[in-house]
Amino acid sequence: MLSLGSAFSIQDKKAKKAYPVFNPEGEGYDYKTADMLINKYPLTTPKPNKFMGEELGNEDAFERWVWHPELNDYKKHGASFNPETGMLLKGKKHKTFYLTQQVEDSLNNEIYRGKDERYYSRPRKK
Repeated sequence: MLSLGSAFSIQDKKAKKAYPVFNPEGEGYDYKTADMLINKYPLTTPKPNKFMGEELGNEDAFERWVWHPELNDYKKHGASFNPETGMLLKGKKHKTFYLTQQVEDSLNNEIYRGKDERYYSRPRKK
């Protein structure tokens, strides 16, 4: 992703929301890009009021309802990648980066650093 200095959320055009600067090597998440993707690919599946599976949502949505047994409730989770570009939205030190890496490995994908200093996913070369 691009350098994300101060920017404004398109989720709520009336409230100007400043985003933290995203560092691809850091612990954060690219909320600016995520908000754009949430707007473009909305989660239209209503929040379930009881357990109906580990993850739920319309297929084209950027977010999913993810079951949290410790809360006995569903919480929204954004995707790890931009579905249009394959760009990783988590920093390499994000607390769940290792889970993203495990999934990509199981799909025979690699996470690589692009010329723009951002990380992306692509199929491993044979």
